[in-house]
Amino acid sequence: MARKQPKPDVKKGRGGKQTEGHKKAFTYEQVQLVLSLLKARGDLMHIALLHMAVSTCLRAGDLLSLRVDKVRLGGVFLEEFTVKQEKTGDPVTISLSPPCRQAVGAWLEHSGRDGAMAIFQIGREQYARIVKDWARIAHLNPAEYSTHSLRRTQPAHLYK
Repeated sequence: MARKQPKPDVKKGRGGKQTEGHKKAFTYEQVQLVLSLLKARGDLMHIALLHMAVSTCLRAGDLLSLRVDKVRLGGVFLEEFTVKQEKTGDPVTISLSPPCRQAVGAWLEHSGRDGAMAIFQIGREQYARIVKDWARIAHLNPAEYSTHSLRRTQPAHLYK
């Protein structure tokens, strides 16, 4: 009798597409490498996006829907703010690290974004492409990383 082969870890992604397995989290060293290369380029938006993704641990949709007035009032960053998660409906309290606040502040000043404007005016697909590019510049296999990798980065680092 032939042994059954285990089913691969397959799940349905957005739009019903099948995706295989969990994506890897970025290590602290990989994030620092990407940040240093982005700083050398002077890419304020990508620096702020990377900091926000790692600091907040939010899913892509929740991260990209954050508005300026959610994190900053009258030019002052809030110590904490609450986000209602799109997928679960559960509230989560977010604290931004000082480097994150500095990076986002520089991006907002440069871009002129304020009030009810989105912090990052990009869609999920563009965000996904950006994360794949970050994996490439860190000399990683982009197929092993996704936007969810950034959500998992800080918890993986703390667990270590």
